[in-house]
Formats: sequence, C-alpha cells, structure tokens
Amino acid sequence: MHVDPQVAAEIRAAVDAACDVVRRRRPWFQTPAVEFFRRRRTAGTALAGRLVSINLDFWEQHRAEMVRQVIPHEVAHIAVHQQWQRVGGPRPRPHGGEWQRVMHLDFGLRPDVTHDMYTGDMGIRRQQRHAYACACKVHHVSTVRHNKMARGKSYLCVACKTRLVAGTTLQTRATKEVAARSLVPTDLDRRLNEIFGRRHAG
Repeated sequence: MHVDPQVAAEIRAAVDAACDVVRRRRPWFQTPAVEFFRRRRTAGTALAGRLVSINLDFWEQHRAEMVRQVIPHEVAHIAVHQQWQRVGGPRPRPHGGEWQRVMHLDFGLRPDVTHDMYTGDMGIRRQQRHAYACACKVHHVSTVRHNKMARGKSYLCVACKTRLVAGTTLQTRATKEVAARSLVPTDLDRRLNEIFGRRHAG
C-alpha cells in the first residue's frame, strides 16, 4: 500500500512524541515500529509491545483526534505490554488498570476505550449508535448494549466509574473537574507543540 512520505513522517513523529512522554517514567521503554492500514473502523491497533498500526482514513479526516487520543491510547498498550514482559506476572487486561494508569498519569487523558470519530465518508459500514452520558463524557453505545440497558442492565464508565444514563447531558461536579483538567497543558501537549508547532497538532 502506498503511503505519502510526509503523512508517514507526521504519524511517526506523533508516535515518537507519545513514546518520549512514556519514557520519562519508564527509561527502558522501546519505541515500537509503525505500520498503516485503511478501510476498517478501527482507528489504531497495538501488537505485542512492538508494533503500532494507524488507520490512514482516520488520519486524513481526524488528524487532531488521532494525535491527541488514538496514538497515546495505542502507545499506552505498548508500554503495558513491555512492562509485563519485563516483570512477568498475570497477563494484563487490554484496558485494565495498568493501561488506565498510563493514560492518566503519563498522558493526562481519560482512558477512553473506543473512539467517537465520524466514519460516514469513509465507506465504512457502521451500526446505529445510541447516546448515553456519564459524569465525564457522552458514550455512543451499540444497539445490542442499548437494548440490554433498556431492559435494566447497568454499565459504568471505565474512566469516572459513574453509571451511564440515556441522553447527552449529565451535569455534575465531576464533569466540570474533567473539563478544567483538559485545559491544563500536559507533557504530551508540550511535546506535540515542539513537533507540530501548536498545542493540539490539529
């Protein structure tokens, strides 16, 4: 698959920036290889502590979100896997506590498991989604999960641990606190600013 050299360089620079942030707490961290793909709903993937794959369709339409959310998400997976390879023990869950700590402590980000980026112009078939809110964001859940919730099943946000409720607003003190934290520059913000010349690399 042909990849524009400038695009490939930008993506690798964003991955390097995220790796630099992780390496401040983990000097042993090794930068993963980077590959590219298209025509899938997945924005990015991480493999076995050594490879990050990035969806070029999403990069072209949602560059800022990819730099600010997806790439740190995948690099956090790499960090957790490399840590497990170093110390052993039970295999970490994909979005378990170890991964959430990297997202919080290293990147200053909410540990969102899925993205909400629009895929309608990419030729990607996407099932209907339903809006539910917690204390920190709006989630767009599948019809299967929506039906379960309509029958009484509860789900908690992995980030703020509050119950999801139907709708798009849930005003709480936690909402304001999360919004306030998002305005504070993080190590990742500063590193991206060095590379791309503006805070969110949008």
